[in-house]
Amino acid sequence: MIILDKNAWDKKKRTKLSSLMVGDIFALKVDGGGYAFGRLAAKILGSFAAEFFDKIKTEPELSASEYQGLKAVVLPIEIDSYGLFDRKIEGDWRIIGRDAAYVYPNPDRRIFKIGVPQNFKYINMAGDWVDASSDFGDVPYLTTNGDYHVQEIIRTCTIEGSMRRVA
Repeated sequence: MIILDKNAWDKKKRTKLSSLMVGDIFALKVDGGGYAFGRLAAKILGSFAAEFFDKIKTEPELSASEYQGLKAVVLPIEIDSYGLFDRKIEGDWRIIGRDAAYVYPNPDRRIFKIGVPQNFKYINMAGDWVDASSDFGDVPYLTTNGDYHVQEIIRTCTIEGSMRRVA
């Protein structure tokens, strides 16, 4: 079941870390104006991996039909969920809804690495440690990304055309 609150942005400026859940849908203010949207895709080691969608709107709200038509523009990345939603250290990110039935497809296929080159450990989005003897190719580090890094991703996606501004 998808719950989107049209007035959620104004109702709740902050969400405690303990209240965040996989499937939460959020809006964030974009540098240069407008709002981008994303969803908490998985919980990994106490933080969340988030995916970001292909629309930037002038208002921080989505209808159910708009939500259904959104497409993720990048693979999920780990975000500083505590700093962005709870403590509000940087940026303006707010939960605007929840997709309670959401499950990231194939969470075992999205791998992150932790550690140093001689001693990498690998973890997938399901939170399972993965055998290090496998060759995963170019695997991103599991590192928290704040508003600055996400704004860079949004700028890049806008320039490439995978993210578009709509009314």
